[in-house]
Amino acid sequence: WLSLQYLGHDGIVQRIKHASQLSQRLLENLKNQDFIRTSVEDEFSSPVVVFKFSPEKSHIDQMLYAAQLSSVTGNERDVGDTFNQWLGEQLAQLVPASGVDLVDLEDEGTCVRFSPLMTSAVLGTEVQDVDQLMDCLKMKVPVLNCTLQLREEFEQEVKRTVGLSYVEDFTWPGLGVVRYVGSAETRYKGQNEETPEKDMEKINSSLLKKLNELESDLLFSLGPEFGAEKNCIYIGMVTEDLDVSELVEMIAASGREIEENSRLLENMTEVVRKGIQDAQVQLQKANEERLLEEGLLRQIPVVGSVMNWFSPFHASPKGQTFNLTAGEI
Repeated sequence: WLSLQYLGHDGIVQRIKHASQLSQRLLENLKNQDFIRTSVEDEFSSPVVVFKFSPEKSHIDQMLYAAQLSSVTGNERDVGDTFNQWLGEQLAQLVPASGVDLVDLEDEGTCVRFSPLMTSAVLGTEVQDVDQLMDCLKMKVPVLNCTLQLREEFEQEVKRTVGLSYVEDFTWPGLGVVRYVGSAETRYKGQNEETPEKDMEKINSSLLKKLNELESDLLFSLGPEFGAEKNCIYIGMVTEDLDVSELVEMIAASGREIEENSRLLENMTEVVRKGIQDAQVQLQKANEERLLEEGLLRQIPVVGSVMNWFSPFHASPKGQTFNLTAGEI
């Protein structure tokens, strides 16, 4: 009643028509977009468009994805929901005037919803916003499809690479999750279990920092702040020009380099510590020998000064050096 009083009959009709035009324009474009499936009961009158990224609906490769569709598991459903959540967040961020949001449907899972009837009046959604939304969607869909296809290859490459461990996380929208484990089991055999875990945490943190310093379009991160997995490297979305085997080998090689440098630093620290202890023992011995040579009377403050004045004691200065490479004084 308030809306009718404020807008009037013609105003309400105009808003409904505008929202329907926006929805129909988006829906017509989505029908021609590969890997996108719409969920609309009445395509001609619905003011709401619900769609999702669905790799099995490709005009080019339907046979391949039809075979995959028959073996969809709960885990694959989780991956699909994760990817669609990422898509919806990206579209909402890139085209805020579109007013798209996420909705969870019992049969379809996570989908992107475009409801201009509820949002266009507030956001001022126009036809050009719908066109911009489609442009962004066309850029994101190939990235989603490529990342999804390369996830399995990444998993296999990591599992066959020494020093790396694949971490299964179906809630991560990206290529995958990897952890550098190195040779911790052999290095710390028989020691406290916390020692290798802390060292691996430092190595993975250093590895993440090194990967982010590379000139690459890939996104490396620690993953969700409250995620279950720790000390891991999360790799984001990728493009088709990525060489997965080269990426995995680069991660493993960087991890080994950091581990070797860390081990060298630990060994050097131990050598220096032992050298300091040996030097302290040598200084104690030298002090005892000096006392024997000078005699007890010279150690008494007044008597020692008189004796040194009448009969100075000439001691040959002794010096020592510490060989860092050999670890010897």
